[in-house]
Amino acid sequence: MLCIGYLGSPMIKSPNTIKYGFRPPEAAYALGSEKLLAECVAAGWIKPAVKRHKLTLYDRAAIATCWTRILAGEMPTEAHESRAR
Repeated sequence: MLCIGYLGSPMIKSPNTIKYGFRPPEAAYALGSEKLLAECVAAGWIKPAVKRHKLTLYDRAAIATCWTRILAGEMPTEAHESRAR
């Protein structure tokens, strides 16, 4: 059966699909670990752009900004501890 426009699995997204945010597992994958995501959220570096009953999305730009800060040498746990003082 030939289906025009069908890419195979319905879970495969085309490159033209716009993604407005990352779900928590995707955000953790983008940052490298769930622990780093939790530390960034606790430090206030990343806030959910959408937080509803079962839906939490993190802004793509916030993830990129977080990576910029990490690459500059900052660590989210240090920022959280200095703010708590």
